[in-house]
Amino acid sequence: MGERPATAIERAANGTIGVRNPAPDPAAHGVPEVICRDPAAKAEKHSVEDLRHDQPLPRHVLHKTALEQIFVTDWMLGPGDDWCTIAARLPLAHARFSDTAAPYHDIVLVAEAVRQAGLVVAEEWIKVPDDRQFLLRELKVDLDPIENARRTRETCEVLIAQDPSSEVKMRPGRSMAGGMMRSRITIGGHSAGTSEVMGAWVPNNFYDSFRGSNRDAESGAGLPEPTPRTDVETRVGKLNRANSVLTPLRATGAPGAYEASLVIETADPTFFDHRLDHVPGLLLLEAIQQVAVASACEELGVDHSKVLVSGFHMSFQKLAEFQPDVVCALTLDEDGRGGKVSCSQGGKNCCEGTVRIAHV
Repeated sequence: MGERPATAIERAANGTIGVRNPAPDPAAHGVPEVICRDPAAKAEKHSVEDLRHDQPLPRHVLHKTALEQIFVTDWMLGPGDDWCTIAARLPLAHARFSDTAAPYHDIVLVAEAVRQAGLVVAEEWIKVPDDRQFLLRELKVDLDPIENARRTRETCEVLIAQDPSSEVKMRPGRSMAGGMMRSRITIGGHSAGTSEVMGAWVPNNFYDSFRGSNRDAESGAGLPEPTPRTDVETRVGKLNRANSVLTPLRATGAPGAYEASLVIETADPTFFDHRLDHVPGLLLLEAIQQVAVASACEELGVDHSKVLVSGFHMSFQKLAEFQPDVVCALTLDEDGRGGKVSCSQGGKNCCEGTVRIAHV
């Protein structure tokens, strides 16, 4: 089979995996050095040991309302060939992310820290204009070895190093920026995995057009309120049933195949930190994680404290609306250590990809 053609976002990113690329120069895109935010403070940091983990970055940088939903704490240029390094702190008492049945950091929490790190790069360094929206196209997070992601008091401090194989490309006039950010993740001083994020920062009018193209009859956008749910799946890797985002798991009839509907609570302070007119990608990732854990429990007859998602590679095709139901589906591999996943709505995929499942 021939290779698939590159998407528009991939062409905008123009990234070459595994190749060392020069760090982006904001001045090359018409951004004068004098507007860089506090460059002297960043210049004072010569080592990752200088990075702070004791206070979150300002809310406006991460586009968050609540401080408890901000996990990134500091950043610096370099060191060495790395573009920059972002510091974060993983909480031990977060109502959702610390509620894991297995004693490991939640991979969705790590993914959110990676996402926030990307916002820091865009806001503070690349200087993407304020009137831009970020469209996520691909996200890959691997926690490997999983033992280095155990949740303890000694494994809360995280470093996310932007690898020089990352790539950012900005069109003339700064009308659109695309990028592929590849990172190495360190937790508690130990190598704990990698991540890749691909997407584009697009002007508001482009984003509005994108939203309009998805507001067709099948999307159910005319019904803004999600379907109320009272019965939820409990084998989702969370101790508190209030943190389940799935209806009870159901078998589809195919070998190793299961599905459930997404539970959407617009008052949830984690997924809806501020008002949104669509289902956030972070909630879809949580649903992917939970359907994988529940499916493994059902197929293998194990407790949800014995399995967890240790990696996923997802591509995003369209935003999910509040109606009709979002269906989260997974087909397990024969050994129960991975599978193919998707979230669909009205017969169209919102996202799809693969997961790795660790048995602990």
